[in-house]
Amino acid sequence: MSLLVCPVCHGELRTAASSVECAACRRNYPVRTGHPDLILNPAPDQELAEKWRLWERLQENGEVSYARAPKANLSIGRRADARAFAGFCKLEGMVLDVGCGPQRLPSYGSDFAGTLVGIDPLVGSARRDFLFAMAIGEYLPFRDATFDRVLFATSLDHVMSPGMVLREARRVTKPSGSVNLWFGLVPHCDEEADCAPAERSGVGRQLHTALRMLVNGEFRLLGAVARERLGIGIAGRSAKYLKHLERPEGAMDQFHAFHLDIPMAENLLSGADLVIDEIADCGDGNVFVRSRPRAADEVRR
Repeated sequence: MSLLVCPVCHGELRTAASSVECAACRRNYPVRTGHPDLILNPAPDQELAEKWRLWERLQENGEVSYARAPKANLSIGRRADARAFAGFCKLEGMVLDVGCGPQRLPSYGSDFAGTLVGIDPLVGSARRDFLFAMAIGEYLPFRDATFDRVLFATSLDHVMSPGMVLREARRVTKPSGSVNLWFGLVPHCDEEADCAPAERSGVGRQLHTALRMLVNGEFRLLGAVARERLGIGIAGRSAKYLKHLERPEGAMDQFHAFHLDIPMAENLLSGADLVIDEIADCGDGNVFVRSRPRAADEVRR
């Protein structure tokens, strides 16, 4: 509780019997299974309010995938990609994981000596091995300049307003800290045409074929590598649940309202007054980006 503030006005929170209340704006937030629920519903921002039902439906689909195929959809166990992300971020001090997921401890948060704080709209595991609050990235319940590292581990493409989320991330990051992204590239394909030739080679071709098969429900024909890259799981039976998940109107697929690519990430970070220090293409479609708050006297490029 000492870390948390009101996600709207950043006023002090005080505890009550089964809730917490902001001492400044008097907003009241319930406590669920021991965790404060700081999700604002209805959202006070018009953009979020308009997208709220879409976001809820995508979250519902996500919950199904986490329960049915956790190894394919969560960072659990000794995953090489998660360990690589932790090394890229150079984790130390106070670390905020935005969209930490419902697992007990994300893989990338297991091997550093600092303090991990996670937020997610899902309560998840009753016992977590890190500090946790129910919240959303658009309204972070923390004071300015609190964290040394802020992480978005394949979570930024699940939010309603990525620009707003990154502005909040910058607000809670120390001037000497960093905001770090991990996202997967998805080949762009016209619904009425094949991908461009450059996108039909190598991994792009494999993913494109797999995505078309995914849409057509041909899960049993997908190769194990393609299924794993798509987050479906190695066993064909683990993907059967996908056939029953509808893509909500306005969404890119059953889980995402949009897909990130490097130019989009660059624009979003720049718009949030964050400066990119490094971009790493880690293969298999995984991209890591490290950025830092722009200094007051630093010229925008």
